[in-house]
Amino acid sequence: MKKINILMAIYKPNIKWLKEQLESLNNQTYKNLELIVYNDYPQDKTNYEEIYLKYITNFKFTIIQGKRNLGSTLAFGKLTEIADGDYIAYCDQDDIWLPNKIEILAKKIIETNADMVCSDMYVIDAESKVVADSIIKVRPRHVFYNGSNTFKQALVHNWVTGCTVLIKTDIAKRALPFPKEFVHDAWLAAYVGAYGKIVNLNKSLIKYRIHGNNQTTVLVGINSKDDYYNDRIKGLKEKIDIVKKRFNDKYLQNDIKELSDFIEVRNKYFFNHNIKNFYKLFKLKNNNKSTTYFELCLPFMPEFFFKFLVKQIRKGNI
Repeated sequence: MKKINILMAIYKPNIKWLKEQLESLNNQTYKNLELIVYNDYPQDKTNYEEIYLKYITNFKFTIIQGKRNLGSTLAFGKLTEIADGDYIAYCDQDDIWLPNKIEILAKKIIETNADMVCSDMYVIDAESKVVADSIIKVRPRHVFYNGSNTFKQALVHNWVTGCTVLIKTDIAKRALPFPKEFVHDAWLAAYVGAYGKIVNLNKSLIKYRIHGNNQTTVLVGINSKDDYYNDRIKGLKEKIDIVKKRFNDKYLQNDIKELSDFIEVRNKYFFNHNIKNFYKLFKLKNNNKSTTYFELCLPFMPEFFFKFLVKQIRKGNI
C-alpha cells in the first residue's frame, strides 16, 4: 500500500475545530498514513503534542515548531520538502474529512494515472452545520477542469482547493519552491496543469468550513475599487511575472503571452476607460468572461454599489 503524507499547517487554530479535524483524520479508512504538522506561529505556547496524542492514535505524527512566521504557502512548501511518501494530502486546520476521503482519492489517482486528483466539498459553518452539499452552491462561478493542458485555466480561475487534493509527491517537489505570492494550491494547479494531469471527482469528500478568516474566502480583503485593482489586477501582473520566469517551456509561451496581454489591457482600462481600451478588453473576454464583464463596468460603479456587489459575491448570490 502506497504511503501518504498528510501535511497540515497550523496558525493560531480554533482548538475545537482542530480537534474535529484531527478526529476526522484519525478515522480515515486508508491505513498507510503519516501526519506532519508545521506550526507557523513561533510564539505559540500551546501543548499541541498533548492534543495530537489524544486524537491521532492510528498513525504516526510529527509536529514541527516554526522558528519564524512563513505564511501558509511557504509553510506548506516546507512540509512538501519534508514529505517522504508516495502521495501528499494537504490539510487545513479547521475542516472535517469524510472517513473514506483518502481511500477514494488514492483509488482514483491510481486508476486514472493522474498526477493530482481533487474533489468537491460540503460547506459547513462555524458550528459545523452543513449549509451546502457542493462548493458550487456557495460559489456559483466555480468551474472544475479536468485533464492535461489546464495551465491557463489554473492561472486565470483556479478551481483546486488544497484540502481536497491528493498529489504525487514527486511532482509536488518539482514545483518547489512555492512562490509566496501564490496560494499553494493555485501554484500546484498551475504546475500540474502545465506538466501533468488533473482529475476531479464529482463527489464531496470533505466538510469545508467557511468563516470570516478563511484565507481563500472570495474577494477577501477587498473593500474598495482600489483594493480590487491592487489585488486582482496589479497582484495578478506580479504573479504572471513570476510565471514567466518559472515556466519557460516553448509550448506554454502562447498561453503566458495571452494572459500577459489580458492583464496589461485590464490595467490600462482601469485607469483610462475609453472606447479603444473598452474594445480591447472586450475582445479578450474569453480568458475570463465574468471577470471581463465585471471590470468593463467597474470604472462606472459608485463605491457603494461596488461594495454591495462584493457582499453579494461573497454570499454566493452572484
